[in-house]
Amino acid sequence: MIDRGHLLPVACQAELLQISRSSVYYTAKPVSAGDLELMREIDRLHLDFPFAGARMLRGLLRRKGHEVGRRHVATLMRLMGIEALYRKRSTSRRNPEHPVFPYLLRNLAIERPNHVWCADITYIPMRQGFLYLRDRRRSEHRQPNAARAVTGSQAMSAFSHLVRTNF
Repeated sequence: MIDRGHLLPVACQAELLQISRSSVYYTAKPVSAGDLELMREIDRLHLDFPFAGARMLRGLLRRKGHEVGRRHVATLMRLMGIEALYRKRSTSRRNPEHPVFPYLLRNLAIERPNHVWCADITYIPMRQGFLYLRDRRRSEHRQPNAARAVTGSQAMSAFSHLVRTNF
């Protein structure tokens, strides 16, 4: 878009394109090898301690011999898209854009076993992929089953098999 060899100055080209001049001159810095090693270590530690924030990870990294500060760890976590898992404020407030589904069992009297069923599939991050946990519940009975799966399509296949065989 911007031609530095053109007769029209770069400032005028940026103005014509309605972009700021600073975005024309900006070049991103590559991530250093030391930071890449720190990011790999933070990722390993985050799998072991998903509740650890920047302060706790800084302490764990220092125990392993890395001299790093809390703010640098927080910056790397932000770059990686990692955040500590903990209970956040106002968790019971619903998003007004999300649909509200009706409760279909409100006036239903559950009178016998196998009358009402429920299924849930969730995934848990592991060191090598994910563990898909399938929990199948029916009235007066519970049968948990855990199976290692590679893709989400396999989990959906297991769920559709569950629906076909039990409903």
